[in-house]
Amino acid sequence: MNQELNDFHSLISKGLELQQIDNTNKRPKKCVINIESNILFCGKMKNSSTAEAYNITDFKEAIPKDDDEIIMNFGDKNLILVVSSNRVRNYLVSMFNRLFNNQ
Repeated sequence: MNQELNDFHSLISKGLELQQIDNTNKRPKKCVINIESNILFCGKMKNSSTAEAYNITDFKEAIPKDDDEIIMNFGDKNLILVVSSNRVRNYLVSMFNRLFNNQ
């Protein structure tokens, strides 16, 4: 793994605050994503007991959507994230695909 991927993995391990599209009312809500033991968690805060868990081995791809959304496809379920710009979106899509497809 190169230095850029190592740095990205370190960032995600510490926790990255984004917005998640809530499937019930389709409105963004705060989401901190972090990785521990090949599980990506998405919750209101790092290590939240109510965080949703996504197994990285089920990861298919990160797909850009609109200018500010990312669809994280985990086979039978998706995680939709909202970011601040299309530039951030493009970077995160690229890094998620590179990192998780190298697992």
